[in-house]
Amino acid sequence: MRERLEDFAAGVFAGLPRSDQRATGLRYLRGLMLDGRRKSMQPMAQRLGVDHQQLQQFLTSSTWDVTDVRRRSATAAVDLVDPQVWVVDDTGFPKDGKASACVARQYSGTLGKVANCQIAVSVHAATDTASAVLDWRLFVPESWDETCVPDADGKITNPHARRLRQQPTTRDQAGAKKPYTRRQAPPAEQIDQIRSRRAASKLPDGERYRPKWMMALEMLDELAGWGLRPPLLTADAGYGQVAEFRQGLTERGISYIVATTSSTTAQPGDARPVHVPYAGVGRRPTPRYPTPARSIKAIALIHGADATRLVRWRDRAPATGADRASGQQPGRELAGHFLALRSGQRAVSSNADHNAATTASYPSAGYSCNGHPAATNPPTTGCPTYPPTHP
Repeated sequence: MRERLEDFAAGVFAGLPRSDQRATGLRYLRGLMLDGRRKSMQPMAQRLGVDHQQLQQFLTSSTWDVTDVRRRSATAAVDLVDPQVWVVDDTGFPKDGKASACVARQYSGTLGKVANCQIAVSVHAATDTASAVLDWRLFVPESWDETCVPDADGKITNPHARRLRQQPTTRDQAGAKKPYTRRQAPPAEQIDQIRSRRAASKLPDGERYRPKWMMALEMLDELAGWGLRPPLLTADAGYGQVAEFRQGLTERGISYIVATTSSTTAQPGDARPVHVPYAGVGRRPTPRYPTPARSIKAIALIHGADATRLVRWRDRAPATGADRASGQQPGRELAGHFLALRSGQRAVSSNADHNAATTASYPSAGYSCNGHPAATNPPTTGCPTYPPTHP
């Protein structure tokens, strides 16, 4: 094992210019591989029998090309795993304090709640038996980006924050909604606080808030620049329900299977956008569908269970001790009923999903796929199925 780790480190850190940097890189990898729950600098240094400042300096202030190391690591991972699919996901890291870079109160799927944490967006190469991270980014919340702070006129410089900002609400004793405004410092004070936190954590000036799906597309572009492309890409509904993300995959020629939600809307397969006459005032209207779109849940119910197809993809894992203690025995396989749909041209051609088939599972989530045969005369865009038994 020691020889294999040394060979791996020699390949990954081959681009580092100094021998002491390459040796410290190997030492850091050994610290990550050794037993022990805590993987921070001091506990690892104690297990390795070295000064923790040596490891700290290697990660924080030593000058070496991080991108080249990630490229070599990703290439080695793809060669070793031989992935059947790439997975886009995000992971939460709970934190107690506020000093860590990009830590904030935000929702974490890992924790299943809103908590004080960091969020990392990552791309993994996976098979049924193995998974290896290929690329990753630390998500920058709005509270860590001064361009998300409104000015005196209420305008926000960051366009991504502007489209997602919503006014929070609460309810009075009668149950009616009423506006709720959290107490905030003046904009100038907020900006000073954010800049001070960014400087203390050495957050690069170019790292700004942007949606997680956009970060995923950036990583896919970087991996493509390294000569790596996914055989198939999958993601949960946090990414799959975003039309821009699906369109970005289509434009890059990436086949995908992503989860959607039942609230995603769709048009019938024969629907076509029509041109709206120009009234002569203001911006010219874009083409639009003559009838309102329906939710994919409603479309699935209309097609019924007979239009679905049972798909089995793998056996379930053996029952755990908790399963046996609760009397719950997992089924013999993972399977679901799917309804294939075609994703056709949208009303705005620049945002169209072309030649994609979509499927989904009732009642709350499903899967949107492209690069696979579509059903005969199906609706367009993502649509859930109506499974007789939900796995």
